[in-house]
Amino acid sequence: PDNKAAFFYWIAVAVVVVVYLVCRGLVKSRVGRSVVAIRDNETAAAVMGINLVATKAFVFGISAGLCALPGCVTAIKTGGVSPEGIQSLTVRGAITFLIVMVIGGAGSLWGPIIGGAAYVFVTDKTGSWADDSAIPGVLRPFFGWAKISPSDGIFALLLILLMFVAPRGLAGMW
Repeated sequence: PDNKAAFFYWIAVAVVVVVYLVCRGLVKSRVGRSVVAIRDNETAAAVMGINLVATKAFVFGISAGLCALPGCVTAIKTGGVSPEGIQSLTVRGAITFLIVMVIGGAGSLWGPIIGGAAYVFVTDKTGSWADDSAIPGVLRPFFGWAKISPSDGIFALLLILLMFVAPRGLAGMW
């Protein structure tokens, strides 16, 4: 089992590196500048000669392909594809993904990676806090009343705090 976990870990790391390099190359290319121009002002981009339909179709295709890669890793790990086995395919999961991206910094390539690492760290550290005896003594008055892990609440508070302190997320603080 340990070798399998390490294998899937390195596959996931390779997928993250590939996705990051593709996104970085896309942002720095002519198509990336076209996408930024379309994002800023569609009319001005069309006047400058950017083909809006082709650029949007290209971005849609790239985003679908990049979203399919983690699904492929999940299919390799589980041996099949089924929406019942994936808990993040809910409205709550989608909101969690958005919060993670905003906390990390949606305007940079490193932001979602930093946000994802922070989310995994917080959920790992607070995952056993549903039991009152597992909560550290200082934090017990704040989280002792809840019978579930407080990771979502911690991220909601972090989101509110970062909106005031660092609107560009954790990556934007650098």
